[in-house]
Amino acid sequence: MNSKKWCIFSLLLCLILLLVVTTLTAYIDPFFHYHAPQKTLSYPINSERYQNYGILKNFSYDTIITGSSMSQNFRTSECDALFQVTSVKTTLAGGTLLEFHEMLKHAISSNPNLHTIFWGLDTWLLFEDKDAMREGEIFPTYLYDDSLCNDVEYVLNKHILIDNTLNVLDYTKEGNTTTSFDEYSFWANHAVFDKEYVLSNYVRSQKIDVPLPAYMYYLENAQITVEQNILPLISQNPDIQFYFFFTPYSILSMDGTNQQLLLDLEFQACSLISQMLLEYDNVHLFSFFNDYETITNLDNYYDTIHYSDSINSLMLQRMAEGEYALTKENYMDHWQEVSAYYLAYDYDALFQ
Repeated sequence: MNSKKWCIFSLLLCLILLLVVTTLTAYIDPFFHYHAPQKTLSYPINSERYQNYGILKNFSYDTIITGSSMSQNFRTSECDALFQVTSVKTTLAGGTLLEFHEMLKHAISSNPNLHTIFWGLDTWLLFEDKDAMREGEIFPTYLYDDSLCNDVEYVLNKHILIDNTLNVLDYTKEGNTTTSFDEYSFWANHAVFDKEYVLSNYVRSQKIDVPLPAYMYYLENAQITVEQNILPLISQNPDIQFYFFFTPYSILSMDGTNQQLLLDLEFQACSLISQMLLEYDNVHLFSFFNDYETITNLDNYYDTIHYSDSINSLMLQRMAEGEYALTKENYMDHWQEVSAYYLAYDYDALFQ
């Protein structure tokens, strides 16, 4: 074989190999970029930032459960039974409001059948910059659009081929079934919910005497962040019902916030955000901060903020029954009551 024929043969061989690899990843599609799971295969669903966009684009659903790690222990089966819906869970651990905005905007444009969104609001997110993205996270932007130009990063990615595409085949051969949305991102079965455990891992900070200068911008920042990342989704989609809920952190979290002289400011922000959200008829807003029995019982928590899956179940039940709902008539009284309770709480008694 002369050099010219060898070059042609080598080029054809490379093209065939590239075509095989491309076709294999596109057919199996471990991140659901092109289609829903193949019926003959079983898929591990375990990577939020790589699989959420594909789930929202190609799965069949009419309801979304989203939020940070505080929402990961929801079971979609419970939501479906309580609200008579078909839901998917696409949470983002440590996600920012801008990330949630972009993800939900994608879901709305992809699914005309979407009619309900459950969205957990973490108070610390309200104080972040409106354009904040989670530091240290890898964002596969080639999965976040419909452009074929950058898909080469997906279909010809060696790591995806080995760790994900071929792993689907191994996962199927082992007799597994595709991960359910009850199981997806669910971490409660690996955690310890115990008062002594939580206290032993809590490092109490010194109480400051004067609020830090940056705190004066928190309320303004919360308003700007919500105006950019939440309100447009609500106002532009009046047929979608939004169920927002303030996630109930533990009494130890209240202590940490109180030590920084931020507690009153945090509840002022919650009141402001409540006012903004309740201007819309398609918003259902809930706050569990006055569920004092749950919040002061540290056996419900893994750390200062993360609660057990039984609390997730309880919140779903309460939202279905309309309990702990905030309205235009009661939201101001609610936040005044909550603020007074936690500002007067005897935090030192927790450590005696």
